[in-house]
Amino acid sequence: MALFSGFFPLYCNCVIEPFAFIENYSLFRSLMVSEKPLGSRYTPLDANTPKSGRTCCKLVIYPSCSVEEITEILGIAPSSHESQNIGQIIVNSRGRQRTAKLTCWCLTSDDIVASLDVRHHLDWLLQKLEGAEDQLRQVQGLPDTQMFVNCIWYSRHVKGPTLWPEQMAALSRLNLECSFDIYWDYDEDD
Repeated sequence: MALFSGFFPLYCNCVIEPFAFIENYSLFRSLMVSEKPLGSRYTPLDANTPKSGRTCCKLVIYPSCSVEEITEILGIAPSSHESQNIGQIIVNSRGRQRTAKLTCWCLTSDDIVASLDVRHHLDWLLQKLEGAEDQLRQVQGLPDTQMFVNCIWYSRHVKGPTLWPEQMAALSRLNLECSFDIYWDYDEDD
C-alpha cells in the first residue's frame, strides 16, 4: 500500500525535491483533516523562512544484525556516513579513530533536503519508506532491535518545529516513534 508522496508541492510554491505525484489519492484524502489543509493550519510550509538554522530527519535502526542485512531486508540503501557495524573502525573528520560499540543503520535527509522546515525533511524520509511497510515490520520484529525517527532542529528563534497530521498518521502506520533533538543557539546581540 502506498503512503503518500509529494503532497507538499501541491500546497506550496516551494519545491525542494522533485517528488512523485500521489500514487494512492484516496488514501491521502482519508488522511486529510480538512479539504483545504492550509486553510486551518497555523503553520504554513515555508522552505526559506529561517525558523531553524539547520534541520534534518533520520530513520535510525539499532539492529541485532549487520547494516548489510537490514539493507537487504528493507531494499533501501542507508546513509553511509552515519551507518556502522559493531566493531567497525570509524575515523572522524579530525582523523581520530574509534571502534563502533553498536550497529547503526541510518537514513538521513541531512545534505539532501535544502529546506529549513522540518516537514520537508520528514516528507522526504516518508517518501523513501513508501512501499516498505512490510519490510519495516519485519525489521521491527527482529530480537533486540530498536527503530525510530529522529528530527534534529537547531534554532535561533522562539518558534519550534511543527508536524502535520498526515505525517503523524504515516509515522503511526509505520509503527515509528518520532523524537526531536532541539538545540537553541542564541547570540547575545539578538
